[in-house]
Amino acid sequence: MGKRRQSEVTLWVNEIKENVWYDLHTRHTRIVVQIQQITTLNILLREQKGTIKIPLSELDDVIIVNEHRIGHGRHAGFSMGRYFTPNYGSGDYDHKLVGDLVFVHNREHKITFRNIMDPRSVQNLVKAEKKKLHPMQNFKSTMNFATTTKMSMSNTEFLMYRHEAFKMEIPSNWIIINKHNAPSGKFVVVFKNPPLDSVDALSVEIEQNTRNLTIEDFSNLDLMLLKRGVLHFRLVEFTNTFDWAGQTAYKIIYDGIIHNRSVRHMLIFTIKNSKLYRLVFICETEKFFERLPTAIRMIDSFSFAIDTHNNDNGETNTR
Repeated sequence: MGKRRQSEVTLWVNEIKENVWYDLHTRHTRIVVQIQQITTLNILLREQKGTIKIPLSELDDVIIVNEHRIGHGRHAGFSMGRYFTPNYGSGDYDHKLVGDLVFVHNREHKITFRNIMDPRSVQNLVKAEKKKLHPMQNFKSTMNFATTTKMSMSNTEFLMYRHEAFKMEIPSNWIIINKHNAPSGKFVVVFKNPPLDSVDALSVEIEQNTRNLTIEDFSNLDLMLLKRGVLHFRLVEFTNTFDWAGQTAYKIIYDGIIHNRSVRHMLIFTIKNSKLYRLVFICETEKFFERLPTAIRMIDSFSFAIDTHNNDNGETNTR
């Protein structure tokens, strides 16, 4: 007997409608112009010009961009699915979270579902179904990535950088080009990948949370400053559930222009013992995936010290 084919079930669908006017613009009707669909086997975007499909088993990732809260208003459309209450026509909302869902296939942004209400629920649905489809997929993917990382860094020697507040492995050929304690008590160290005219760098900043702000407050403030101050700012990824050395952290990945070059930034920050910790990794956008294994090695090796008093005297580099 042949292998029985798995049946495909719709988990979530969203119809985008537009008004079409007729009778000299005195009457109109609503027509469906786009269908966004998630099934147990595929991610689909259906439009008049055609359908784009990504097999769920081949999906690299689903990320949320342009996430923001919106105030009281109205929405129109239709969405439903196995894990969602059907929603027809128009309705009221109050301070809802909205964002774009980007589906990555072969390291390319292939499908985008725009202006999705509660995008994190849909993102979690996709990830849960993908994990269910291939229980061993995450393990195999991790093993493959670990192998690739090892090959990419096979000739790189790492040293342990130690400070009283933390320790972290750094490539032995990277240069410490900036290290100081500001009068305010803020500590900054920048590790630079040579040559010096490259933009590749990773920095760690520590400062007192003197205003007693929450991590969400810092996130909102940083995003506001980035949008205002970064040339051609483009948000790539945002998450508030990143695990940084056992601490729940926010992670923001964004692109911007520095010295006429497109640069990608990965910003991670958290609060521990009344101090704000920031880690920033930057490199040219087109080289991001090439440089990422080194950044991951450094971030994964990071650990917080029990005593977090900032003092340069506690700093050492060891093999």
